[in-house]
Amino acid sequence: MKKYLILSIVTTAIFANATSHHDNLVAEYKNMFEKIGEKRIGVDESDIDALKAPFVTVEKKK
Repeated sequence: MKKYLILSIVTTAIFANATSHHDNLVAEYKNMFEKIGEKRIGVDESDIDALKAPFVTVEKKK
């Protein structure tokens, strides 16, 4: 009888901990998605077009 009581208490504790962890993960993901959804201000396209190409072309000497 004691074994069943202890087993049920341990099972309940594990399930409660897993549920709490799940709720924390859901809250973290909601915060991440809210941050992703915020409007971001970047550089104007005219500024980007004015930049030089970032790649260097190497020419072999003959």
